[in-house]
Amino acid sequence: MPHPVRQFDLSRVRRIWGRTLELHLGLYKGYVEQLNKLTGKAARGSDRESFARRFAFEHNGVALHEHFFDALSGTAAPMQRTGALAGELRRCFGGYGEWRSDVRELASVRGIGWIALIRSATTGRLHNVWIDLHQLAVPAMTDVLLLIDLWEHAWLLDYAPKDRGRFVSDLIEQLNWSVVEARLGQGS
Repeated sequence: MPHPVRQFDLSRVRRIWGRTLELHLGLYKGYVEQLNKLTGKAARGSDRESFARRFAFEHNGVALHEHFFDALSGTAAPMQRTGALAGELRRCFGGYGEWRSDVRELASVRGIGWIALIRSATTGRLHNVWIDLHQLAVPAMTDVLLLIDLWEHAWLLDYAPKDRGRFVSDLIEQLNWSVVEARLGQGS
């Protein structure tokens, strides 16, 4: 069965142009199309080597973008200062403000990639990590709670390179934190 191209309600997202979101969703759709083409060929038994080499790239391109867009979908829900996620941010970072500062610092890292808030299956602790290439560096044995796409397609039409940290701050303000809180409760 082919993977569907999901629809995301991003109508309330501000400070990121509709054109940027349109291009970004188009990139996501391309990942879905390539994943479906690749898995369709694998089901027919053709080109096993191509499947083995390309699956993680296409699959993670779909999965990570869906995670990213899910947290921006629907109504913005502020971070609950008393919920389970807030408690884990206090335990692992010192609090929401310290977590946010850590994310801003990671956003200043030169290069392209993703910032991920993950929970270690081994220790249960939350960590912010940098993911360079989505098919190579998603930490194993972790639950991905939140992703911030820092490839240029996600922000460069709206923010100058020196303002990438502002993009991250603006994005965090618009998250649907109930989605992230639910991931904490279920393991993503």
